[in-house]
Amino acid sequence: MALRLYLCALSGLASFFLVRWTTSRTARKSTTSPPGPPGLPFLGVVSLLWERKPWLRFTEWKEVHGPVVQLKIFGKTIVILNTHEAAFDLLCRRSRTYNGRPRSILISEMMTGGLAFPLVDSGPFWKRHRRAAQTVLHPRAIKQYQGNQERHSVQLVQALLQNADAWSEHVKDSLYSLFCSVGYGDTNKGRASEHIRNFIGRIVYAAIPGSSMTDFLPSLAHLPSWLLPSKRRRLAQFRADDEAFVGLISDAPIGSGDSMATNLLEDRGTNDMGPREAAWLIAVLCAIGGEVTSSVLPVFLLAMALYPDIQLRAQAEIDGVVGKDRFPTFQDSNKLPYIQAIVCEVLRWRPIGPIGFPRCCLQDDYYQGHIISAGSIVVPNIWAMNRDAGIYPDSDEFRPERFLDFKHDVLGAQGQGHVSYGFGDRICSGMHIANDALFINIAAILHACDISQIGSTPLTKDVFDDFGIVTRPGTFPCRVTARV
Repeated sequence: MALRLYLCALSGLASFFLVRWTTSRTARKSTTSPPGPPGLPFLGVVSLLWERKPWLRFTEWKEVHGPVVQLKIFGKTIVILNTHEAAFDLLCRRSRTYNGRPRSILISEMMTGGLAFPLVDSGPFWKRHRRAAQTVLHPRAIKQYQGNQERHSVQLVQALLQNADAWSEHVKDSLYSLFCSVGYGDTNKGRASEHIRNFIGRIVYAAIPGSSMTDFLPSLAHLPSWLLPSKRRRLAQFRADDEAFVGLISDAPIGSGDSMATNLLEDRGTNDMGPREAAWLIAVLCAIGGEVTSSVLPVFLLAMALYPDIQLRAQAEIDGVVGKDRFPTFQDSNKLPYIQAIVCEVLRWRPIGPIGFPRCCLQDDYYQGHIISAGSIVVPNIWAMNRDAGIYPDSDEFRPERFLDFKHDVLGAQGQGHVSYGFGDRICSGMHIANDALFINIAAILHACDISQIGSTPLTKDVFDDFGIVTRPGTFPCRVTARV
């Protein structure tokens, strides 16, 4: 009797799992991939590799195919997320599934040796660096750098008024100097700034789609260096960068507590990070901070030249709070809501990373009736989200006042009002210090300067240099003069 009951139970379990397995296979077979543009056999939508403004193409595809679009290039699956909802659902709510990075042989391996944490896949190394970055860039921690930022903002204004024609170079010099001062201390900021600028410049240009075929044809990376001169050159540059970054952090004065490097080294017992890892973390943070803010501030200058009424309103607010006998400080920030709104609108209006850093789907996933296969490259279309007409009416117009009484709960924005800093666990670690740098520099420039167009040919909004995943204004003519 017992044996009969056992065999019946075993048969029932087998039938249950057989039905469940069959149902799951049927469901999987009936699940389709997200819709998207057709491509050529084997090549796929290969023309996208040479597209200088892929975010505009993605936005066009959104109108045709919907919020989630899939395409293939050389057999690689790329999934575009065009809405806040899709990006929040996948990159935030399902962050464990979408926290990977696609393999980048050129940038992540050859040029940075797997030591640049924003570029690496999720794992112990990324978690260690992410945790350390959040520690040194926490909103409370960065308050110690506010005096430094105020001094640099005044120095930038002085440089602009002495030689306004070179405004683009002044902005880059000032903001790289600022972040290298915060990173390494004033003593080493000059040497650090020169090397950091050279390093991130090479990274930005290498990220242009089509710059290297190794990411789509990995077998090319195994060719010997004598057949690939570019491989030999980049490996040599990596060794030089590695030596320079380790040297910079080694020279940081221990015990001063006035830089991220000293704070990180003094906290080594808790962050479990060796000198080489710490050297690369500080270098990466300085490079991203300098590049982001020095690319965003020209967007502000362009907006002021194009929208003089907004400039006058901002200057009136500063005059009413600060007066004309001193420069703005961070203590004024809560009394300058319109300047804070300008910072938000500058970041929303022309995001310098219109498609953000791509993610990698770590396992098969299902979303809105479609399968997203493991290994898919997932790209958030930040440009389209920042132009969602339901949240930002007249989205192509520069209107800071939209943020004065902003009531929208922008999914994934973490209170920023826009998603230009990214999503989920990989949101920009330095967004708070970047916001601080933009605020104090914008306030200082508006306090002391008038910005206007030059000549009879009007400026346009389309003066941007586009590098595939990064966009920033080119050098455009504008007049910067002292306010009277």
